[in-house]
Amino acid sequence: VFRGDVRTIKMFCEVAQPVHVAPLIEIEKQFMTEFDYVLESQQLDKVRKNMMAADIAGDASKLCAIPKPHLDLCTKRILVMNELNGNKLITELKNDMNRQMERMNKSLEKLGGDEAEMRKSFTKEFELGENGPTSEQYETLIKLLDAKRRAVNAYAALYNYSVGLIPGTKRKEYQDKSSLPINHAKLIDDLLYI
Repeated sequence: VFRGDVRTIKMFCEVAQPVHVAPLIEIEKQFMTEFDYVLESQQLDKVRKNMMAADIAGDASKLCAIPKPHLDLCTKRILVMNELNGNKLITELKNDMNRQMERMNKSLEKLGGDEAEMRKSFTKEFELGENGPTSEQYETLIKLLDAKRRAVNAYAALYNYSVGLIPGTKRKEYQDKSSLPINHAKLIDDLLYI
């Protein structure tokens, strides 16, 4: 599982944040030498406690959630911890990419066939540059898109409470915050920070 997660994060970084690929390769090498799950559970418990004490981890309002290991149930080959509900990171990143491409009337099929070619096309198509957009650039984009979303919602509210009250008239839909993109650069920065 871990190997697949690191591979997923590396693939994402190659597209959106190439500057972070080298550190991830080193992290992967280090972790692949340390698969004793008793030791892993003790380290997870220590990291979890430290991050909760630092107010980084915890409930949904925090930067991240860390599962609680059950030390009494762990063995050298079995790691038992609380289950975290939600989608995998790669699933949400793909969903976000598809939502944003749909917003721009584009699709992954238009970007090319094989994976390497798709990354090159994606980088060129969205003018990401060699290292991709920074966290601040993403945040600016998100703020602009949120302002546009709010304006569309204000127009929809005006319409719905005026023309929309006429029988037989279709009401305008409101856009919620889920239409806004994820700040991919901040996500990678946070993962490296953690």
